[in-house]
Amino acid sequence: MMSVVFMKLYNYYKPYDDNTDDILQEYAQYQIFFTLFSGLVIRTNALAGLSYINAILSVFIITVNLFSTFLTPYLVSHIFYIYIILYK
Repeated sequence: MMSVVFMKLYNYYKPYDDNTDDILQEYAQYQIFFTLFSGLVIRTNALAGLSYINAILSVFIITVNLFSTFLTPYLVSHIFYIYIILYK
């Protein structure tokens, strides 16, 4: 619940000057929420009747967390590209 509250607060106030920082922060909030929620589902066996659900949720958690590894360099390169164009 707290991750959803902070997600909404960050999306409403947009505390960073650069829009790409807000995008990265918003994704990080979603990443925290989905990681915690998937872990809760695995821990409580809420979907125990479905076969391979723990494996599917584990792959989902890994994918969500690895995506930030690719999103961060993309956004940083985008910032550098914008600054090169503006200050050329």
